[in-house]
Amino acid sequence: MVKEKLEDYPVMIDPELDFEATKQHYGRGSCVYSIKSLKQHNKKIVYMWQQKESDEPVYDNGKYIGRKCIRGIIVAGYSTRQKGLLSFLKSRKIMIIPEKDKEQITAEILSSVTKKPAYIDFWG
Repeated sequence: MVKEKLEDYPVMIDPELDFEATKQHYGRGSCVYSIKSLKQHNKKIVYMWQQKESDEPVYDNGKYIGRKCIRGIIVAGYSTRQKGLLSFLKSRKIMIIPEKDKEQITAEILSSVTKKPAYIDFWG
């Protein structure tokens, strides 16, 4: 039996600080500003709303002031508990979504949100 690798549960930090830090480090700002979950049958899907700078420039009276920001969704995966002795003391983990389920999950997320995202990406 192959043991499935689990990822750490996503953590929120201050979106404004996150945006400025990624802008300085990578040259393009991005931040996660909301972590949500969606119940699907007996599984809980965890996803994050992300804002990032696109390639489209923004001008004000002919002067370049930055890049346009777009909002999208990053799907982390299924929320799961660790197994084993003293598992009740361990934090929740994320099980990556298999490739075959991604299309169905994309449709479910799109039907559950009111604002349509510019993109949907998956962990893994």
